[in-house]
Amino acid sequence: MALAGELASGVPPARALSAVADEWPELFGPAAGRAALGGDPSDALRVTGVLPGAGALHAVAAAWEVSERTGAAPSSALVAVADSVRAEATVRRESDAQLASVRATARLMACLPAVTLLLFSAGDGAAVGFLTGTPYGLACLVLAVLFVAAGLFWVDRVSRQTRSTWEP
Repeated sequence: MALAGELASGVPPARALSAVADEWPELFGPAAGRAALGGDPSDALRVTGVLPGAGALHAVAAAWEVSERTGAAPSSALVAVADSVRAEATVRRESDAQLASVRATARLMACLPAVTLLLFSAGDGAAVGFLTGTPYGLACLVLAVLFVAAGLFWVDRVSRQTRSTWEP
């Protein structure tokens, strides 16, 4: 994290926030403005942390508050936050890669009944005639489509349930 690097190099906190705000004004601009006026930038960081993908700013705000209250160097707390954010991003990329194969397998398995039906109906078409021409067949067809759709929905929902630990 750039802010941790600035602070670790010995730059005063208000100037470090200002330097980072030059690169990312939408994320750090309000906090840098408060710090420049001698105020507490933690609240501005929390407000900005509700933006999509900026949840880690809640941890930055907490680290800033801890360093202000205890007199500890903010750089060490922010380095720990940066390490945690990097570790979480690595785990998220790995889990996304693993879950991609699960989603692809589920989609393939969802197509198999239709392919099987096409193979069996290639000759005389009795299977398709049963499914579309009788009440029991229609009931089976509707239930099969509902079960396949529910399965695909469930796999998609379970595979997307991962959420950042930094989000409120």
